[in-house]
Amino acid sequence: MRTGKLLAAAALLLASHIAAGCAGRHTAADLTLRADRIAMQIERAEQMGASKCAPRELARAKVQLEHALHELAEGHYPAAWTSREFDEAERVADEMLRGRILAQRSGFRCFHREG
Repeated sequence: MRTGKLLAAAALLLASHIAAGCAGRHTAADLTLRADRIAMQIERAEQMGASKCAPRELARAKVQLEHALHELAEGHYPAAWTSREFDEAERVADEMLRGRILAQRSGFRCFHREG
């Protein structure tokens, strides 16, 4: 799944920051751990049917996380700027997951037409 690729990219990014001895590595490490948590939220929502019931929200969460990871990887954005991007990624993923949890608890079933 694409979420697995996000987790792998986050782990690789963390390793590269540590190996480079980057002065801001604590910030990068914190954001990388945060990216892992967000990716897990997205994966959980997918397991709860987000791809069929909330495809736009799922796509938005994935794109927002990829955007935040890209800015972190670029390395020239201020930490405060990058942190705001992760704030938005976390907000979008959390909102989507809460929606999936609520739908599941209320017994909502998504009917997806094929073709």
